[in-house]
Amino acid sequence: MRRYSVSRLKPIPKEQLLAALETCTTAGQIGERLGFVRETIVKHLKYHGIPIPRFESWYDTLPVEEIASRYLAGEDCGQIAESYKDLIPKGIKKPQEAIRVVLKRRGIQRRRYSAIAVGEKNYQWKGGNRITPMHYHRRQSYEVAAICLGKPLPSGAVIHHLDENPYNNNPENLIVFPTQKNHARYHQQLLVIRRKGLEVSTIRLALENGGQELHRPDGLKGCELYTNPPDLSDKDLRGGRGRKEWRVPPADVPQSESRQ
Repeated sequence: MRRYSVSRLKPIPKEQLLAALETCTTAGQIGERLGFVRETIVKHLKYHGIPIPRFESWYDTLPVEEIASRYLAGEDCGQIAESYKDLIPKGIKKPQEAIRVVLKRRGIQRRRYSAIAVGEKNYQWKGGNRITPMHYHRRQSYEVAAICLGKPLPSGAVIHHLDENPYNNNPENLIVFPTQKNHARYHQQLLVIRRKGLEVSTIRLALENGGQELHRPDGLKGCELYTNPPDLSDKDLRGGRGRKEWRVPPADVPQSESRQ
């Protein structure tokens, strides 16, 4: 199909376009009023040197500073758009996109939900609590068992915590199983007994399945194991290294049942 430029066609009078701009806010609305498609109205506006109306009409009605402060406080664009849905034109299918336009013109960058933004770089950072990796405590339990036995654990040995708390590595809380098979059989029998609603001594059941109790050496009675995970680097924690020592707690600290 042959295309014609505005100069070859009879242009829409400039006065007619300016009169339509007083009541219409977009080029599409002007086209509906004058009986032209939007592309034709845009061409004639450019021909007469009239700025093409965009979103300025509704953009100026929105409280830009309030939207920016709410977004920086942590709210997302969808939540903010719900508060101003009456001010956003119904022709915009996604109201949150209008809020993004407002933030972009305000100079606020869009938040990026990425795995790279961790720690202080994340917008939801609240100071954080450092958690010692689980394998650090697991390796510590094997070291405690080796101290109590006086020798390294044999290959394949498994450490079990009686109170199911992997952070409690007191010798009285540890049971050494010779293999994972014995450990799994213990848990299976314990599960069956608890499903029947019966009471059972976990220590006796562990000993029946080949477990071995650990006894605190005479020189360590009344002491507990102290470590310094907060002072270690991530590399030390991965390697299980760190200063560990047995010492007597202060007198004002109540003694636990495990070291009395």
